[in-house]
Amino acid sequence: MDEDYEKFKGIISEEEFENLIKEKIKNVGGLLTREGAVAIIAAEHGIDLGIKEKKERIKIKELQEGMNNISIIGRVKKIYPIKEFENGRVGNIILDDETGEIRVALWNDRTKILEKLKVGTIVEIKHGYIKKGFRDALDLNVGNRGVVEISNISMDLPEIEEKMMKIGDINEELRDISVAGRVKAIFDVREFEKIDGGTGKVGSIILKDDTGEIRVSFWNEKTDILDRIKKNDILLLENVYTREGFNGYEIQAGWQTNVRTNPEDIDLPEIKEEFVKIAYLKEGAVNVRGAVKEVLGVKTFEKIDGGTGKVGSIILADETGEIRAVIWNEKADILENISSGVKIKIENARVKEGMEGLEIHVNRSTELSVDISYEKKIKNLEKGKVEIMGRISKIEDKGFFLMDESGEIFVETNEKYNMGDIVRVSGEFSEKIIAKEIEKLEIPFPSLEELKNPKRGKIGDKGMVIVRGVVKSKIEGEECCGVVIDNGIEEMEGIVFGSPKIGEEYLFKCMVNNSKFTCYDFQKIDILREAYIILDRVGENG
Repeated sequence: MDEDYEKFKGIISEEEFENLIKEKIKNVGGLLTREGAVAIIAAEHGIDLGIKEKKERIKIKELQEGMNNISIIGRVKKIYPIKEFENGRVGNIILDDETGEIRVALWNDRTKILEKLKVGTIVEIKHGYIKKGFRDALDLNVGNRGVVEISNISMDLPEIEEKMMKIGDINEELRDISVAGRVKAIFDVREFEKIDGGTGKVGSIILKDDTGEIRVSFWNEKTDILDRIKKNDILLLENVYTREGFNGYEIQAGWQTNVRTNPEDIDLPEIKEEFVKIAYLKEGAVNVRGAVKEVLGVKTFEKIDGGTGKVGSIILADETGEIRAVIWNEKADILENISSGVKIKIENARVKEGMEGLEIHVNRSTELSVDISYEKKIKNLEKGKVEIMGRISKIEDKGFFLMDESGEIFVETNEKYNMGDIVRVSGEFSEKIIAKEIEKLEIPFPSLEELKNPKRGKIGDKGMVIVRGVVKSKIEGEECCGVVIDNGIEEMEGIVFGSPKIGEEYLFKCMVNNSKFTCYDFQKIDILREAYIILDRVGENG
């Protein structure tokens, strides 16, 4: 008796069994192996063939609903993002061999391998099972018993190359492409009403590579990525499509899009901000910076769709000239907090011919921020070469701790110094500073006591103090914000690293110079606690 027939004995005759095998193989043009035909017949008759390993791997075209303990090898054709559920997660890939392709669902811990996969990777799957999935198509599932591994066995699999596009080559509507670039600008997420009455979300960025730049729109749940990326991050976008927008072709990232941030195998030059002087502006996209010479106010108007729009304008000036900047809709809200003399940066704006010459137009695709300049301190050091000044707050065997008004950091050095010395340190910074050169200074600088325990002061006091005030206005910058605080009697302008809320009262630990302050640490006031402190002071004074 044929060994393959043993499981079918008593269910169908051996002759019928052999005829069914021939029929299955014939139905797929001879591409089905005998083992594959036996597996299909077993699935049709509800027969479990056991979990022993197959003698040879099955081909994609041989797969049938109900088959289990599947072993298969193929190349990754597409990679989809992981979806989270209340009790687990799933990630999908499309696997391809010389006979066809199939969606593979990787469940829970099996999704970890997705970080290592890219289009064209050969993977081997063991102990998978087949069931119908999306639109009744067959899916190969890899669950708790399943194994998925990267393989070096090619088995004459067809080559698959990722459909990588350079941004400069995107000049038509395309589907299922991959694009890599650096983030040049990030724009706010906005909500909209869907056709079915539901609410959708869309946010966008400007992505740039060595051939050009393009707008990328992220839809609905994909907008979450905008909270996790920053300028100059490298993004690899897989399974995106393009369509024509107002200013040329745009990339669309939907639910099928897989987003990889700063992948190790992609290197692109960092984006350096290039700003054009006002006298040299021409029509087209532009970055410009300057000081506000005059605020011309905001007006409302009725849009074509019946809604209400807003438009405001300012006169922007630099050392080469001045120009009118027209600011549209929600972007015009910033004019409430801008006054003459404030320096601003406008990125990804458009210069157009207006009634009285060239104008800068600021819309939802434009990034407008206050151009806040500040001295580098310990809290905002960036990795690489640094130069920083402070007081030595603690001596250690292999160096010392350096403190300024923003924080404290360890400096590694063999040179010996005294507690309280004021020094300027040059070196390499990562988690600590490895000193290359240290210079001892004799300059005015807050004492260690002032740095560690600044006294409560009032608006107008100089030096290192804790000031109480309500945030009256705020303008966001890239790393900090410009604020005006008010204590009920007088106001003071300053820079805050963080994001205090307008209308709320805080204690600001700050350095005050020339009637302006810089704050690296603040806390919202506990009204009840403050009342007890005042009562205690009154009691101490009799």
